[in-house]
Amino acid sequence: MIFAAIIIAIMFYELWNIMKDKNKLEMKLVIIPAIVILLIGVAAGGIFILDYVPSVDSDPALQGVIEFFETQTPEDAHILNTWGLGHILTYTTGRGVSADNRNYSTLANKQFAEFESNSDPDYVYNMLLEMDVDYVLISLNDFKSMQTNEFYINNKVDWSLGGEFAKPFINNVQCVKENNILNCGNSGKLDINTKSIWTEIPFDFYNGEYPLFLYAVGDHAMILNVAANNTNLAKVLFNHPDTVDRYENVFMRGNYVILKVTKV
Repeated sequence: MIFAAIIIAIMFYELWNIMKDKNKLEMKLVIIPAIVILLIGVAAGGIFILDYVPSVDSDPALQGVIEFFETQTPEDAHILNTWGLGHILTYTTGRGVSADNRNYSTLANKQFAEFESNSDPDYVYNMLLEMDVDYVLISLNDFKSMQTNEFYINNKVDWSLGGEFAKPFINNVQCVKENNILNCGNSGKLDINTKSIWTEIPFDFYNGEYPLFLYAVGDHAMILNVAANNTNLAKVLFNHPDTVDRYENVFMRGNYVILKVTKV
């Protein structure tokens, strides 16, 4: 509100300088409506910022995320998150977020992108410790946004970046969990115990033309290409030896996953 008041004062001063040589009627016709419009805008902005709570009724998975943070985390918890969810998490949970869609932060966007796309688990884990992050909120669909992550990491939109994530496809299949088996309908069945461990050995697709990796997480089957499989996100979700003692999967609903950072 202080910032808005400063802007109003500057605008009023400039408007006064423009109109001071005009007659009184012209000044009234211009300045009074301008002041009214500015005051309405500031008041509306204040109401939005203080009172507006985003609706999440249409997304039960996101409701579950909010409930978890509200009931299962301390009030001073710090979350690493994508900017698109920062506003919702701030207003509904009161927890600290790394990125917020009300305020653009190049560094915050880069840090989240590094967590997902960097291939060095040691680098990423040390970054989180320096940031004092307690929880990381990701979506399984983030694998399909890896190219966008490269834009944030390099601070430029360049479609020559991250092309390796598009060839061949990355897919996320909703399945039915039956004990230790994922039943994915026409896509087949997966043994959760054997398909939840990160591997460097792909299965051959189209007679080996496309090396792909098949994993199980929660009630989802994930198909990753070589580039996606080499990311920190894949290594964390699928229990790579360098990440298994550093993160705990404490919540999953729909595509959302909450990871707790183990601080040693």
